[in-house]
Amino acid sequence: MATTQPLRGAATALTFAAGDSTLASGAYAVSSSVNTTTLGSAGIAADDAVVTVSAGIAATAVANDLVKVFVISSVDGTTFSDAPADGSTDTTHDTNMQLLDVMNVPSAAAQTLVMPLTAIAALFSGELPAYLKIVVYNGSGAAFTSLAGTIVGLNESVA
Repeated sequence: MATTQPLRGAATALTFAAGDSTLASGAYAVSSSVNTTTLGSAGIAADDAVVTVSAGIAATAVANDLVKVFVISSVDGTTFSDAPADGSTDTTHDTNMQLLDVMNVPSAAAQTLVMPLTAIAALFSGELPAYLKIVVYNGSGAAFTSLAGTIVGLNESVA
């Protein structure tokens, strides 16, 4: 009997603009484009991808405020679904992006929030978009002290 086994592509760091590591509260950070057609195992198109984001927050954070992580998509890597510009404070785009995760700020102390690995394809009816960007909203009440992310492509293999 054949069994299905997941195959993982190499972990790829998300690229954010240099200033995003000190992003002000109330602003958005937008990653560079990720080409999922080469993200999977052996450089092939990924069936799904998991992503994690970590955000360091200054000691002036407000307890129970939120850091939100969204996904925007594109079929050609040029035209993406509606999203704010990097560094923007315009929240009118939130309903046009796919919400991936919300991280609660547990206390007013300096801290690093780490999002659990979260799959993306389910947000797009099970089909991973050809290109995507990760958008992070800093609603923590304090500036970020760091921002990083990693994405890994997943494929299924029948053995």
